[in-house]
Formats: sequence, structure tokens, C-alpha cells
Amino acid sequence: MMNKKGVSDVITNVLIILIVLVAVAILWFFVRPTIVQGAGGVSGAATCYSVILQPLKCGIGAGTPNDFWIQVERSEGEGDMKGVKVIFRDSAGNVKNTTDIIGTNGVIQPLQTRNLSGTIGGLSSGASYKLTLDAIVESAADPEGRLCGESSISVSCTAP
Repeated sequence: MMNKKGVSDVITNVLIILIVLVAVAILWFFVRPTIVQGAGGVSGAATCYSVILQPLKCGIGAGTPNDFWIQVERSEGEGDMKGVKVIFRDSAGNVKNTTDIIGTNGVIQPLQTRNLSGTIGGLSSGASYKLTLDAIVESAADPEGRLCGESSISVSCTAP
């Protein structure tokens, strides 16, 4: 009689290897999208670190009560801007209103100071506001644009 014990050990090892390969493939199927999405976010975040905006001056009600203007300075650094988000906060620190200045009007080159203007509603006459900015940047991972985070630098504006 032949001893078939050795053949069953080989079949067992082959089955274990196949089960491990299938488990790795299933795990990769679920983990890969997370890794790819996370890596894409890193490149956009790097762009945000190099685009720093500082509001210098602002005014409300230049033409009509809803008009505003700001003078903005951009620091040195690489990165393609898509625009600027302008944020008005009341004296308690609550967001009163926001608006986006997108396109060529809102793009500021490195080391450039620009005057931007726009229209915004909901500001109370005679009230004082803190104006902060948030850069909207483009990256390969996010061509639609992403917000970098509100600046810690603010400037005071008073509505007429």
C-alpha cells in the first residue's frame, strides 16, 4: 500500500496559500481607495501651506451699503489660487456672512498686494466686523478648488 499522507500535506499547504492570497486581494480592494484618496489630499494640503493671505485694510458701504473692499497681501510661496473666501464676523466672533471672490478677480500672485471688492448682504448699519480670509486653491487632486482654512489674521471694518 502507498502512503498518501504526504500528498494531503501538500494539498493543505496549497489551499492555505490560496486562502491567504484571496484574503489579501479582498483586503486590498477595500483599503486601496482610502490610500489613494488620502494621498491626493496631501498634495492639496501642501499647496495650502504655501498660500498665506493677510488682510491689510477694509471698508464697507463704498457705493451701496452692501459693497465692500479689502486690501490683501499674499506671502511668498508656490500654489495656484482659484479665489478668496471673505468672512465677516460680528463682535461676538460669530460668522455674520461670507462670500467668494473667484476667478481673475480673486487670484493674488506671490508677494502681491491687491484690492478686492464685492457685494455682501446682512451686515447691520453701524456695526463693527472682523474680516478674515480663506484661500481657495487648485491642486491636481482637487481641480474644483479647496479651502485652506481661515486665516488667524483679521482686520476691523465698520458698516456705515
